Order: sequence, then structure tokens, then C-alpha cells
Amino acid sequence: MKKYRYEYHLNEITPYPLPDHSLFLDIETTGFQRTSTFLTIIGLAWQDKDIIIIEQWLNETGQQEEPLLLLELEHFLTKWNREHGILPKLIHYNGTTFDLPYLKSKYEQYHLPSSLLECTSLDLYHLAKKYRHFLSLDGIKQKNLEECFGLFREDKLSGQELVESYLNSIKHQDPQLLEAYLLHNKEDMEGMVFLQNLVRLDSFFAGHYEVLEWKVNESGDSVFLKLNGDFHLYKPISVSSTKIHFIFEKGTVQIQIPICHMEARFFYDNYKDYYYLPLEDCAMHKSVAGYVEKEYRIKATKETCYTKKTDHFLPLPLPESARLRKKALQECCSLQLFYEAYGDITAYVLKTMEDICNRKIYINRLLQSVL
Repeated sequence: MKKYRYEYHLNEITPYPLPDHSLFLDIETTGFQRTSTFLTIIGLAWQDKDIIIIEQWLNETGQQEEPLLLLELEHFLTKWNREHGILPKLIHYNGTTFDLPYLKSKYEQYHLPSSLLECTSLDLYHLAKKYRHFLSLDGIKQKNLEECFGLFREDKLSGQELVESYLNSIKHQDPQLLEAYLLHNKEDMEGMVFLQNLVRLDSFFAGHYEVLEWKVNESGDSVFLKLNGDFHLYKPISVSSTKIHFIFEKGTVQIQIPICHMEARFFYDNYKDYYYLPLEDCAMHKSVAGYVEKEYRIKATKETCYTKKTDHFLPLPLPESARLRKKALQECCSLQLFYEAYGDITAYVLKTMEDICNRKIYINRLLQSVL
């Protein structure tokens, strides 16, 4: 087994510090079938003070060295736990499906102890799937995501070509044949560290941002928002949702929201406690409507249990899926929502929304509408 070590100052590879107690992991193997292939490289990356370290542990001779790599990984995790009082959080790309199950099966094959599966983990592949539409990704390979954020690789070989170069290096005892193989894994590790941008973008969409501006434009027909987040996009992204326009550029987001002067309806949840008054076209609680003559009232339904209001509103897009819409409405439960008709997937809030917490809830929902 041979070790390769690379050290980077923070701004060389990413402007962001790595998450506390995080360990990036990527393995290389001779194939996908665990029983008929073997482990060739374990790549790790972590931060020590202001230095990011990448290590590659290379299997130089073939299957007989595989247990040595596994033992070295367990030794590394045990030492980490002893020094930090906690196992690291593993960060990987599609490791949930491949890397972790592969390693688990190998530890079992050789009857070796392992604390690997006791570690928590974050799979960047799952985040890539979540933001594929928003980022307009052609695919969700790690390389697609890296290029979206402005990182371009030197490695050009296919997976099959890389495996062949590794096997030929063992067969012919030629270490030069390993250069492309090691470069591929090294760029995998550098790429995952660089993709902290994706984690920070996810944090932004989860509500970790600063509201720099909330103002009505000079013509009075739109509200303009400006948000600041701790992420950096390689190219600007412009997107629209229900006549709401978003521009994501570097670490800021500008949102233009139309002000709608209209009549809208507020629907009560407990419609069985209301009567609908057809002449007034509104619902009234039974405790009051009981005094209205019977011929002027009927039992309210979900569709008729409302009061009307004419005012200036801001649109709030809701998911088309009933399940997701229910979840979104639960998250917006503190907002007073109006609709043009029952069951619409666009709600409205009053423009005169001064409460900071409610504004944050409204903005969060707007951001979710573009995903």
C-alpha cells in the first residue's frame, strides 16, 4: 500500500471551511460486483486548521492488499474518534448506493471490525438530484455538477479505461500507468470539497440568508427583494414562477413580485360551523348567522365558506401535488392566505405584511417554488 498526500490552503480549492468533523470519502474499485472485484484506492479529505488535506491510499499489488486498506481506514476512524471524541461525518457522492455498501461487504468478507457504518453521512448525489432542475444539469454525475459551479477536470478517461490502466500497471509493474488513475480519484476528492457550494446553496434554500431589501418599486406595481446567501454560482440563473421573477447571481438573489389589486377570498377551515349567505356572498359563523332568517342562509361547504376582501396582494405559489401542498400550507400556517377560488394552487398574502417572521415564511415559500 502506498500513500499520497496533498495539502491546500483554503482559497486554493474552496473559499469555504469544511463542515466541522467532516471527512470526505471516495473509493475506486475494479468493478461494481463486490464479490468479484477488489478495492484499489481509498481517497479521503479533511481540514486541519487552515489546511485541507487529501490523502490517497493505493493498493499497489491487487486483491491481496485489499485488507490492508480496510484496516488502515478503521485505524484512521478510531484515531479520529479518540482525538475528537466523535466519529467524522462522511461526505460522499453516491456513497449511499456504492461506496459505503461496498466497504461494508468487504469488511464482512474479511471478518474485520469496522466503525464506518456508525458514522453519519451526507450524500452530495442526493442534493444534486434535488437541484437538478434548478441548476439545469444535463446529468447528475459529479462532473456535471462541478462544471455547473465552474470546476473543469484534467481527467478525460472513461471508467473502463481507468480500470484497465490500473490492472496493466500491476501486470507490467509500471507506476506511470497509474498516473491517470490517481488523477481521477484526486479530482473526485477536489471536486467534492469544491462542491461545498452545493451544500451552502441548500442551506440558503433552507432559510439561511439575509434580507438586504424589501421595497415597493417607483411605479408601485411590484415588490422588490434582495437576499444575500453564503454561496457562489458560476453563471447567473434567471427563473420565473407565477409571474414572480428571480435572478440568482453569485451569492445574491433578486426577486420581483407583482402587486395584485384584486378581490380575493379567505376560506375558513371549520366550514361545518358556518352558514353561507347567498345574497351577501359570504360565510357567517352559526353563532351569529343563527339570527338570520332561514330562507337567507344555507349550510356552508368548503367552497362557500369564505369572506371576501378587496386589497393589494402578493402571490404565493403552492405545489401542484396535494401532498406537497398540504406540507407547504402547514409551513405557512401563520400567514393569512387568500385565494381567487377554492383549491387554487396560487394563494395571496396582503402586501402590508410587516411582521418579520411572516415575511421570512413567505420568502421561504417563494424560494421553494423554483425547485
